Amino acid sequence: MAVILPVMIAVVIADAFIVVRRPVFTPEPGAPRVAHVRALRAVDDLGRGRIALPWILALGAAVITAAAVVASTVARNTPLQPAFLLGGVIGSVVALGACTALPLLDRRILASPQRESTPVDLAWDDVVRTASMNTVRLAVSSIGLFAAACTISACIPAHGGWSGLPFIVASWLQLALGRVLPADGRGLAADLRPATPQRFPLEAS
Repeated sequence: MAVILPVMIAVVIADAFIVVRRPVFTPEPGAPRVAHVRALRAVDDLGRGRIALPWILALGAAVITAAAVVASTVARNTPLQPAFLLGGVIGSVVALGACTALPLLDRRILASPQRESTPVDLAWDDVVRTASMNTVRLAVSSIGLFAAACTISACIPAHGGWSGLPFIVASWLQLALGRVLPADGRGLAADLRPATPQRFPLEAS
């Protein structure tokens, strides 16, 4: 777990930056540019719920870890699995630090030039941008999940066979997070989707 988790997080973060490294489309010379009429913010793409989710998980992991540390200090007892508790402390600190960096990452992603030539190109760029911000948040949320799992496992006897259960639950929750923070365009706000006949019906002639 000490090796797999950092590798997994590094992969998802690298994926988020790869997709914004270059524009999705290369416009033809002299083609008219299409752009949004106003500057967009992360909340316009993701909504307030997705913006808050990494903070909720990071703060939750920090509270659980702090409670475990305080309890072990007051009781003057060594945690049942101190290595897991250390992992929970480190993971909580990293998750909170990453949350504070999310606005900077959002600005980096939103600042990428939109060089699209058609509304369809622009819609695809919106999808890629939203997927990038969701991918970064999925990585941060995963850190919070597994930090909490480490802390809970630290309080479970290793010989009982249940110490791995929190990691199993965290893995299932991470799969659910992939549905909440999708990287395939399903998270794109309705107002940013390209026009369709259903949204803008043709006027009768």
